[in-house]
Amino acid sequence: MAKRDVAAELLRELGQDRTGFHSGEELSSRLGVSRTAVWKAACRLREAGYAIESVTRLGYRLTALPDGMTRELLEQYLPQGRGETVICYEETDSTNTRGMQLALEGAPTGTVVLADRQTRGSGRLGRSFLSPGGQGVYLSYLYRPDCDPAALSLLTSCAGLAVCQVLEELGLAPAIKWPNDIIIDRRKVCGILTKLASDAETATVNGAVIGIGVNVTQQREDFPEELRDKAVSVREAGVTVPRAAVAAGIITRLDDLLLRQRILSQPSEALIGELTRRSCNVGSRVEVISPTGEYEALAVGIAPDAGLIVELPDGTRRTVSSGEVSVRGLLGYTWPPGGRNLRLTRADPPLRSGQPSPLRCARLPTRRGPHRAALAAAGTARFPSKRKLPRPSMAGGASTSLSFSFIVKGGYQSFLRNFSGTTYSPPEHSAISSRVLQASRSLVAMARSMPRSSG
Repeated sequence: MAKRDVAAELLRELGQDRTGFHSGEELSSRLGVSRTAVWKAACRLREAGYAIESVTRLGYRLTALPDGMTRELLEQYLPQGRGETVICYEETDSTNTRGMQLALEGAPTGTVVLADRQTRGSGRLGRSFLSPGGQGVYLSYLYRPDCDPAALSLLTSCAGLAVCQVLEELGLAPAIKWPNDIIIDRRKVCGILTKLASDAETATVNGAVIGIGVNVTQQREDFPEELRDKAVSVREAGVTVPRAAVAAGIITRLDDLLLRQRILSQPSEALIGELTRRSCNVGSRVEVISPTGEYEALAVGIAPDAGLIVELPDGTRRTVSSGEVSVRGLLGYTWPPGGRNLRLTRADPPLRSGQPSPLRCARLPTRRGPHRAALAAAGTARFPSKRKLPRPSMAGGASTSLSFSFIVKGGYQSFLRNFSGTTYSPPEHSAISSRVLQASRSLVAMARSMPRSSG
């Protein structure tokens, strides 16, 4: 027989009414324990960070909650009984991994997995998601589809809407960056990753796991240096709120959208309208990075299946349903409108040893004005854009100036895209980023030292 947790039961009793006092005699009767046991349970809760006021002849009152990610804490913010299908871990590899396991084991729709810390948090396209303990909300929500399978393409967008609604209630102004990032003040506060569990024999989807990670209490210095211009937390945006309150808000919103409103079984117009209103892509010039190549376009709308509708320079439109979209000025990304005519490429041997490895530049043709260069560097420094730098006469006697712009992308993925597809293990990322940044600065210094052409 499982040992009784009187402290957890006392917390539930005190949490039902936090405005008035609960007498020791009343609590003793409700819990079926002695008043001494009630007193000891209150002491345990105080040791765990709960503020419990006790007054002679009045009893006990819960006045404040600690910041944590336990089920007992979540139940203080969730509707009564909702915590029964919430599973909390102090640490796990990935809540999405745990959620997929529960989906295969037959867990009911609405089951939630939370962790105070993830050791292998994951994002789209195989990226990792930084998940330190005591600073964020990392949860996965299991949804058993009762809608047309085609509507599942809207699931990530529904989760994005739920997160935005919670942040808006806190007084913030979030935006959705297609397809799965939530942005505040041009930086990422939340990432979403949805996975489907399917039955190979029946070719049906029997479960979807929505993974959500929110930066809540971090200060700027808590983020790695390469992410400080790309990531933001709720606290850094100006709002101090318990993580459990954020998590409970997201769970409640998802319950409402998916289970009560059954929004995926309704016509998509209303949902698309909500997404479009919050989109930071629509109306912006974007660079689309797809499996078939990269190109610039104007984002003009959200499609009924949540794809991004873009308009090409020739006026034709297409719907982007996969890949990645970068928006000028967001997440430290400032690609130049004139195209890229200078690209760093990997030079042999690859950057795998402690010794510096040479980099070479490959010039790409451009049809526009003075040559523009974009240096893709994984780093955090912000370089001046459109700085005119002199350079010698080009082949054929033509003379021009070289205008350097910089793409400073922070994460190593952007670096890898420019280095011949070579992949590196996690311990090498920081060293690689540092070397590329150093190399970029050397290229700038070299360009500045070039004599001005007289031709």
